[in-house]
Amino acid sequence: MTINMTDRKVEGKQQVTTPIRTFDCYVITDTNSLKMGAIQTNYSTLWIAIGIGMVKETLKSNRKLLTKSML
Repeated sequence: MTINMTDRKVEGKQQVTTPIRTFDCYVITDTNSLKMGAIQTNYSTLWIAIGIGMVKETLKSNRKLLTKSML
């Protein structure tokens, strides 16, 4: 199995409201290609707050939401 992460970039800043509180986050996107026989390409978006870490994450494949995590 091989995983390649490409096109990683900081898209900007955004506030994310969770049940805990509202966080000021950097939005980071990337493309992940998983090769295990066939190749599957996924697109992830991370919301990272300084001093906290990951506040929210989404993972999509072909524009379909696969997973979503939030603090």
